[in-house]
Amino acid sequence: MRSTYKVIEKWFDCLENKRYDELLDMVDENVHWVNCRPVPGVNDVVPWLGEFYTKADVIASFERFGSAATPVSFTLHDIHVDGEFALSHVHEVCEVLKNGKTFEVNDIFKMQVKDGKVVYWESFWDPSGAIKAFTETGE
Repeated sequence: MRSTYKVIEKWFDCLENKRYDELLDMVDENVHWVNCRPVPGVNDVVPWLGEFYTKADVIASFERFGSAATPVSFTLHDIHVDGEFALSHVHEVCEVLKNGKTFEVNDIFKMQVKDGKVVYWESFWDPSGAIKAFTETGE
């Protein structure tokens, strides 16, 4: 069995290097995935946000992200592991494809790993910058 730290380390290496198929192979079929708890109106603007309970739904979320935005930069600041749980801090910059606007994300991820698979993933970030970027028009 791979240690939680090794799984999380590989997760972020895949994320940083855009190896999404390899990353998604690390997601359990019955994952509990929360990318900002659902808020009416917010999930309509930033289409990949929400709460999901299957790997198929997580894959669909990644597809929605890929059709709406692209990562410009990604920096992993740190990882803290306690047993099968991990917290990590990342900074990302993404570009909205429809208008070229960018937004920054300072994000905390909480993850749980069992038998080498991510069974729980939650993202804690303020989506207001993404909402602004998605709703801006013109220069």
